[in-house]
Amino acid sequence: MTDVVRPPCAELLKVAQAIDQMIAQYRMALRSVAAIGEWEAPQEGFTLGWLLIRNVEAVILMARHNEVLVTAAWSNTRTAFELSARIIWMLQPDDRYEAECRWLAFLGEWESTEQKLVQEVPEHADLHTTRAQAIRDFREGVICGLPSGYGPPRMPRFRDILTALDNPQLYRFYREGSRYIHGSMYVGTSYSKNLGTMRKLGDFTSAVDWILPLRLCWLSLREATKFILERLTVPQGAMPDWSEVDERTDAAFQELASYAVELRQHGR
Repeated sequence: MTDVVRPPCAELLKVAQAIDQMIAQYRMALRSVAAIGEWEAPQEGFTLGWLLIRNVEAVILMARHNEVLVTAAWSNTRTAFELSARIIWMLQPDDRYEAECRWLAFLGEWESTEQKLVQEVPEHADLHTTRAQAIRDFREGVICGLPSGYGPPRMPRFRDILTALDNPQLYRFYREGSRYIHGSMYVGTSYSKNLGTMRKLGDFTSAVDWILPLRLCWLSLREATKFILERLTVPQGAMPDWSEVDERTDAAFQELASYAVELRQHGR
C-alpha cells in the first residue's frame, strides 16, 4: 500500500469504528437465523447484504489508512448506496409473494445481462447462452408457481426505486457518486481549483470530504441490514439495539462535523 500522505484524524477513526461495530452486530444477529427458509427474496437480501458490507468495509479501511483516499472511497460508497436501495426495494413489501415478484425482476435483469454478453463477447457466446437459458428456465418455472394475480414487474430505474421508497431527494448522491466512477471533471476539483490562468493544482482533500460518503455508507448499511434481518425473521432479542447504535454513531459523526467546522475556520 502507498505511503500515508495524511494520517486520519481521531474523529474520522471514531466514525469508522462506529460503522465497524454496526457490521459486527449485524453478523452476530445473523447467527440466530436457524434456517434461511424457502423464500428467495430474503436469501437474495442476505447475499447482496454481504456485497454491501464488503463495499462499506473498503470505505472504512481507506478512511483508517489515509485521508487522501476519500476520492477513491466514493466509488465504493456509490456501490453501497445502490445496493442498499435495491435490497430495500426488493424486501419492502410485507406480502411475501410480492417480494418474490420483485426478486424475479432481479433475476430477469441477470438474464438480460447474460443475453447482452452473448452479443458483446462473441468469443464466450456459448457460455452466456447456456447461463441465460438456465436462468430463463428457472425464472419461468417460479412464475408458473405463483398464486393467481402475481407476476414480476419490470426492473425500475434507480430514480424510480428511490421514488418508490419515498426518498427521491437522495438521487443527487447517486449521480454525484457516479461522477467518481466515470472519471468526470466534475470531481476533479479535489485536485484542481479554478480555470485558465487562475488554475491551481494540488491535493485539496481534507477530513471534511469524508463526512458525506461515510454518512451515506452508514445510512445504506443501517437501513438495508434492518430489512434483511426482519425478513430473515431474526428473533427480536437477537436484533441489534438500533437506538444505541444510532446514538453512538450520531455522536461520532457530530465530533467529525465539529472538527470539520474547525478546519474550515482555519482555512484548511
